Amino acid sequence: MNNLIFRAIKKLIFMPLKYKKGDDYNAEKYWQNRFEKYDNSLKGIGHEGLSHKKNKKMYKQAKNDFINLLNELN
Repeated sequence: MNNLIFRAIKKLIFMPLKYKKGDDYNAEKYWQNRFEKYDNSLKGIGHEGLSHKKNKKMYKQAKNDFINLLNELN
């Protein structure tokens, strides 16, 4: 529970301060930091709260859903 509260505070308060750029945010800095933090793991581009394995499963499901949709559209 404490970890969940900490993550919420981090995302709502600290992350916006860290990446604020005028009225916008510094997307380049955000993504650079994520890739440095997670290296080649799918957490870098995926869901930080999930493991590499679970992110891989999620992306595989999304791929299959997309292919199925294309097949339905012919």
